[in-house]
Amino acid sequence: MREARGHPPLPDGITPHTLRRTYCSLWLEADPPAPIPWLMDQVGHEKPDTLLRIYAQVMQRYRAKTGSAFDALMAGAGAAPSGREMGRRMGRRTKKAVAGAPRRL
Repeated sequence: MREARGHPPLPDGITPHTLRRTYCSLWLEADPPAPIPWLMDQVGHEKPDTLLRIYAQVMQRYRAKTGSAFDALMAGAGAAPSGREMGRRMGRRTKKAVAGAPRRL
């Protein structure tokens, strides 16, 4: 078919299906990944189950990458302040009534 259109043949081992899977994989690994409904339309899948089942491995790699990025962010954030420290930072307003604020019942 490619030759009929004047295109060179695909290299050995590369099929149109290989290109289709590569296309989907790259879009799912993009940051941010392509929306599933859009990608389904691109490749002609009618049900999200089909796409999700086929590309679950790619999506697991993306989730692992996101988890690692979150872990690195948290490692650099340091320990969360204690309740006592937060009270000091807020001038102990948490326990005292703020002037003009309605009282709790």
